[in-house]
Amino acid sequence: MKSIEILFRKEEQSIGTECISWAIELLDSWKTVSQDIRQYTPLEFTDKYTNQYYKLDTAYRKFYASFDRLQNKELLMELKDKVENVYVNGYLNALSIKWADSLETLKENWKIPGMVMQKDFYNTYINPFRNRGERVFVIISDALRYEAAREFCDMLNKERKGSAEIAYMQGSIPSSTRFGMASLLPYKSLEMGEDYKLYIDGIITEGTDNRNRILNNYSKDSIALQYLDVIDMKREDMRKAFGGKELIYIFHNTIDARGDNDKTEREVFTAVEEAFDELMLLINSLVNNVTATNIIITADHGFIYKRGNLMEWDKITKASAEDAYENRRCVLSERPLELNGTLTFSMEYLLGTDTSLKYISPRGVNRFKVQGTGANYVHGGTSLQEILIPVVKFKNDRSKAGKNEVKKVDVKLTSITSVTAGV
Repeated sequence: MKSIEILFRKEEQSIGTECISWAIELLDSWKTVSQDIRQYTPLEFTDKYTNQYYKLDTAYRKFYASFDRLQNKELLMELKDKVENVYVNGYLNALSIKWADSLETLKENWKIPGMVMQKDFYNTYINPFRNRGERVFVIISDALRYEAAREFCDMLNKERKGSAEIAYMQGSIPSSTRFGMASLLPYKSLEMGEDYKLYIDGIITEGTDNRNRILNNYSKDSIALQYLDVIDMKREDMRKAFGGKELIYIFHNTIDARGDNDKTEREVFTAVEEAFDELMLLINSLVNNVTATNIIITADHGFIYKRGNLMEWDKITKASAEDAYENRRCVLSERPLELNGTLTFSMEYLLGTDTSLKYISPRGVNRFKVQGTGANYVHGGTSLQEILIPVVKFKNDRSKAGKNEVKKVDVKLTSITSVTAGV
């Protein structure tokens, strides 16, 4: 029987402990979840995910965030293989199959009854502040998926004076930056050009300047900025920029920037941890420098990431469709595409009844075969990890008592065999 002190050098003992703790969390959670995943309605599945299933995605992410920091990885390779097998071949596979079956009951109509849709974000979450004459800050963090936002919400409640709570929306499809960002803006008309780019009231939705123009059409006291522009501001500069502004959109891109690059996609879980630090720094700056009270943190889309090598059965072969929008997780086309192992939805939910555009995505977490490297990190599809969009509502309260205490748990490793066996 070996303790963590014997297995790892002193400087790596805490990292090794984290690895083993999150592996245990994942394996124990799977014991419970594996007995629970069966046929549910889409709304029931979202409830199951946001209350229980998400914990496996968090444990997997936290395990690799720790594992990647180890110098001596060999000691935990057997445990890593067990984690990978349970997460991918157990959890992801079982959940994606049943979830796809559930989505088929929608009969190509991308609307889950009982859920707020991402395209209704502004009217649902922002208009109430505007109607009350209250200033609101909206932080959109690219690819901040639900499970990560859940952790960040807990961090806010522990580290900030105030209160944070999390809700969720049904994301737009394709679950990509182009469609997700457009869905979070106010609009009277939303149209798609021949280049598959989106236009709100005739203004293209890509780029901060264009988004600023769109916001100004709905509120003259609004502004859109990038995170990097805001975080470098001195207090006086920030007060000047936000003076008289009642609606502030701030765009943050750390997770997707790392994940969508084939050279850095392995670092996406590290990027999530960095995003937490950056978002906390931003919120502290807004509260301290411009007395921000109402802050909404949300995302354009989520993502799927698995560390192991992709196999041939993870990919679906398709012919290249002429004049289509394509990525590894979806195709948009006006021409009918008969592809086995796919789901199809109409784009009427976003573009109106005049469109004949269809969205096609692999069932589950499979990818379409496309040229190029980088396929472990993907989004664009309909998995719960991609389309459940978090909405963290933070309200600063200067009168609230100090920070809550966080107790650390000491974990001792008694045996690698006892951790990995019998699951």
